[in-house]
Amino acid sequence: MQGHKKSISLIVFFIFIISCKISTNTEKEPNNTFANANKISINNEITGYLESENDTDCFIVDVDQEQILKIALSGIKGVNHAVSIYRNENPGPVLIKVIDDNRKSSPETFANLYVEPGQYFFTISHGSRDIKKGNTETPYKLNITSRSYLNEEKEPDDTIFSATEISDKSIIIGYFSPAQNTMNNDPKTKMQELDFFKFNISITDNIPVLINVRLTGVTGVDSVLSLLTGTMEELHIADNAGSSESEMISDFGIKESGTYYIRVSSKNFLVNHEIPYELTLEYKQYDQNSELESNNSFDKSNLILNNIITGRISNSGDSDFFHFVPQFKNRFYKATCSGASGLDIVMTIYDNNHNKLFEINNSGAGEPEKIPYFMVKNPIYISVTALSLSSPESEYTLALEQYDSNEILEVEPNNSKNTANILNNRITGFITYRNDIDYYLLKFTEKQRVKLTVRGVKNGRIKISTTDPLGFIIKSKEINADEEVSFNEIFDKKGFLIVESAVPDFEFPYTITVEELQ
Repeated sequence: MQGHKKSISLIVFFIFIISCKISTNTEKEPNNTFANANKISINNEITGYLESENDTDCFIVDVDQEQILKIALSGIKGVNHAVSIYRNENPGPVLIKVIDDNRKSSPETFANLYVEPGQYFFTISHGSRDIKKGNTETPYKLNITSRSYLNEEKEPDDTIFSATEISDKSIIIGYFSPAQNTMNNDPKTKMQELDFFKFNISITDNIPVLINVRLTGVTGVDSVLSLLTGTMEELHIADNAGSSESEMISDFGIKESGTYYIRVSSKNFLVNHEIPYELTLEYKQYDQNSELESNNSFDKSNLILNNIITGRISNSGDSDFFHFVPQFKNRFYKATCSGASGLDIVMTIYDNNHNKLFEINNSGAGEPEKIPYFMVKNPIYISVTALSLSSPESEYTLALEQYDSNEILEVEPNNSKNTANILNNRITGFITYRNDIDYYLLKFTEKQRVKLTVRGVKNGRIKISTTDPLGFIIKSKEINADEEVSFNEIFDKKGFLIVESAVPDFEFPYTITVEELQ
């Protein structure tokens, strides 16, 4: 009998212990306001019910040190729920984050809430994505777990006013979590979850600073990396890679001191609560022989010093503009633009008034583009773009070299009657670009019979045509390779000679000699 009483006493004791544990970890109604919120501890599981369509459960947590909290809320069958997070301030709680990503019966997760010493409220309520209804049978489980804070974004950092600070040569981790931000009402980024980071740049001696930003890839997330000014002006957007791949901003030039922002976001509300991204920032002083982004227009063009400059094509839509001021006017120059493997370069020449002179895209991907020579009468602009690139941030080098010759050389552009070069005795020309046509004007005081001698291009084929004074073709001849062909023609005071490419060779020249006959 005594043994029986002892057994009963033990059972009662364990029931008492279990009951105490359940009451500690189960919500206590009513708890639908901040005033009657249940006090809970971090790293404990809390069980509760959304019993009706109007039910709200409030919990309060005392935080004694800086740390990162992960919030995990289990699903409730048939119920769409959400977590709202408030920081207790004077005069009252301030809403700082809402987690409402999923539809009914699904869990909600927030990977990294940054907290400092103080009080925080967590409210469980119905979400906005389904009809509100209660469930008295299926409980939710709320888990708030902590870890130490170390080199991590300080969520919420959804605006520039709450941006996480980042410094030179530092690495910060962050999460694409949650999937959306219902508190984001900006028309351009509405509902997007954004992470902002801020840094300060100090310019000395008017020397720009080049910054490099790298965002590592995260499984299942197609990320976007943006650079902004303090007034939210977008300076550069990196959106070149695909899902799970890294994004980079390389050697972007900053010319003014101030505070700048990096914005990290994902496309299509993609999320990953488990794998963090790494954000790296580095900056250095500008080298005058390097491209200074952004330089995607005439007004923002970089000045070419020392006849050479290096640059990068960040994506297929990137355009880099450069301004070249020759030391002497009316000189010939060679130009070469060579790039990384897979980079199909397009080089375009403009005059000082922004008029397009000609475009070069003669070689294939990975091959350099060359202009054998061209006349630089005044300052010019050169743009570099790419039809294709094998990887983002493909590097190239643009070099110009003065070309001195004792020969009389063709001056581009001369692809029409109005821009024809005057041909007197002899001239040397090139097929400069695809479908290039070169016009030459012959003028005499009277009707004149002449002998024309043409030497073709070494590895190509050209067509030579003579015209009447109005430019109508009289006869044409094709010249293979570098064979020399002579023929006679009569010009009635004026006529044109037209050179066209049948099989292009951009490396070797052709020559034309004119001899007057009696």
